Amino acid sequence: MVRQPPKSGEKGFSVAAFKQVLQAKGKFSMKYDVFMRTRTFGGDYTWVNKPDYMPADVYKTCQSIIALREKQSFDSLGEDDWYGNFFFIKAGGCCMLARMAKTKYSDSYGRSIFSFEGVSVKSEAEKRLFLDVPNLINAMLPPAKSFRARFEEEGSVPDVFEVESPINPLRSASVPREVHPAVKKNAAFRNLLAFIAYSGKPDGFIFGGKAKAFSSYVNKSALGIKSVFDFEHPEPVSVRENAFTESYKPVSCGYAKPVAIGKERTAVYIVIKERGKDVYEYCWQVRSLDGEGAKYKTKSYNITDRLLLNTLEVQKESIKKFMTECGWKKQQYGLRFEKTAFARREEG
Repeated sequence: MVRQPPKSGEKGFSVAAFKQVLQAKGKFSMKYDVFMRTRTFGGDYTWVNKPDYMPADVYKTCQSIIALREKQSFDSLGEDDWYGNFFFIKAGGCCMLARMAKTKYSDSYGRSIFSFEGVSVKSEAEKRLFLDVPNLINAMLPPAKSFRARFEEEGSVPDVFEVESPINPLRSASVPREVHPAVKKNAAFRNLLAFIAYSGKPDGFIFGGKAKAFSSYVNKSALGIKSVFDFEHPEPVSVRENAFTESYKPVSCGYAKPVAIGKERTAVYIVIKERGKDVYEYCWQVRSLDGEGAKYKTKSYNITDRLLLNTLEVQKESIKKFMTECGWKKQQYGLRFEKTAFARREEG
């Protein structure tokens, strides 16, 4: 598939259109590896599910999380309280969104059975997991079942967890209507979205209804945890807005300032080419509506999955700002940026 920029009068290939392409290919949802370390009624704690790239002793790094089950302070907490709290951590060459899940079952000594569980990726894919954390939390909150509960009911745990992604933290850190009611109007969740949207790199954090209580017992330094997002104490974290968007400015990689005469009209398009199986190459181009050829363009980027579409939205806004700063103005009408022509502002 090669989608060239349209000629004058034709519609551009929008980000929304590309999303439809990937959705048709079944790439609009994301899959993550499932891990679980738990015990049976008579056995000791061991791995039930573990991706091949995850070291068998990674639980030692996470021992302070696993040891939460021994704290008497949390004896009164129910299943929902336990598995509604999440830890974003990096250890042993992988990155995890983990939790401790308390089951309704007890061992032969009457002690509650717990599960250290969650989803993971290899370290090189940590940014993908980081950006999709809000959607994973949204999908894993009660009444969704913990992996340990599914293990009791079904006798096994799936190797992968697939999640739809209605939440885009890069879009004004907003919460869409279709999210879980527990986070829909929750200030701590909105703070988490802002943290993800404006962070320059994925840092560890704790999120949930008992996040502060849990954080007082875990080794935050060893786990790389920098922030705590608690439902009941939604204190905003310190973030520098636009830190993320600045790192994606396409104007820093190949633009020349526009030079135009009179009332020349231009439009901005995204040009996408398929380079291999599920691998696309794209660039943004500014094209004249009164002539042929691209006037200005960014360098080409590769895009391999749905999550990276978020960066296209960021780049689109950067191009809009760039055009405005260079003396172009948006025409009066136009609903979407990539379908909107620009007119050169007359000098003097």
